[in-house]
Amino acid sequence: MGRATGWVMAVVLGFSAPALAQQSAEQEAKALFNKGTTLYSEEKFEEAAEAFRKAHELKPSWKLLYNIGQAEASCRRQGLAIEAFEKYLAEGGDEVPVERRDQVYAEIDKLRRIVGSVALVAPAGLTVWVDGFQVGTTPLSGRLRVSASVEHLIELKDGDVVVDSAKVTVAGQETVDLRLSRANADAPPPTAEPGSAETTDNPVEPVVTDSDRQEQRRLKWQRQSRHLWIAGWVVAGVGAAGLIGGGITGGLALKKDKELAENGCNESGQCPTALEADLNTRNMLADLSSLLFIGGGVAAVAGTVLLLVSVKKKKKAEQLVPVSVVPVFNGNAGLLVLEGRF
Repeated sequence: MGRATGWVMAVVLGFSAPALAQQSAEQEAKALFNKGTTLYSEEKFEEAAEAFRKAHELKPSWKLLYNIGQAEASCRRQGLAIEAFEKYLAEGGDEVPVERRDQVYAEIDKLRRIVGSVALVAPAGLTVWVDGFQVGTTPLSGRLRVSASVEHLIELKDGDVVVDSAKVTVAGQETVDLRLSRANADAPPPTAEPGSAETTDNPVEPVVTDSDRQEQRRLKWQRQSRHLWIAGWVVAGVGAAGLIGGGITGGLALKKDKELAENGCNESGQCPTALEADLNTRNMLADLSSLLFIGGGVAAVAGTVLLLVSVKKKKKAEQLVPVSVVPVFNGNAGLLVLEGRF
């Protein structure tokens, strides 16, 4: 009997231990979320971001990604903010309210305008540091995202030894090629210009990820959508003007026709000689009205088609939500109001 009781207790404890551990993790995650909210309100944004990330690790939730994005944007780490916001939209999907989705898209676009990229070419197996912060090991899985119009120090290290470095300034949405190697270990840090390239030591080309390709397609479709939208409104405006003009000239032709009928013209179009000039004017107005109606109608339809294609391109661009994995350093970003829920 005692042995049976022991087996029962062991089975009960075996089932209850994971449940207790899960409950403990949830409680810790909630406490971290509350801590992050407090830190954010105190404008301790880096600490808030760390608390939100730890809470997300303990209890993953797409809603927490919004809070992480806010905190990262507030402490000027735009790359991590973009990453969190894009994951928030991707994982939240249709559950994200339309108003919130539009707000997040607008924030992502704003962050991208103040971010540039560095395509680093360097030997494999070395650590990469940006402004004193380690970002990864070569070859990197993507481009380095850095704040625009700010000088950044990019270092290549073998352990604690700096083997090469460069100072880089990138414009918004610009990509700069940078090559570093072991060859300049004892040389002072050079200044890299956009498009500069000098290295030895078998450099590894930067990896072009699916995210990079997605981002290129998204930007292409976004540009096409913007151009089509402008062209659509212009063409539709010309069409509307044509239709209005056709209506006006048609009305004048009808008025002139009525005057001719009142002055002796019959239904077959025969008029007194003295009214030939008025007859010609009526015919000209009628022909012009027809031309304006036809041309205006065609232009209006073409403009509408361009607008519809523009909307379709925009939706395709919005569906491409690339995920970035490299933080951005320095620069400014707008703040959002903390509204996320645990």
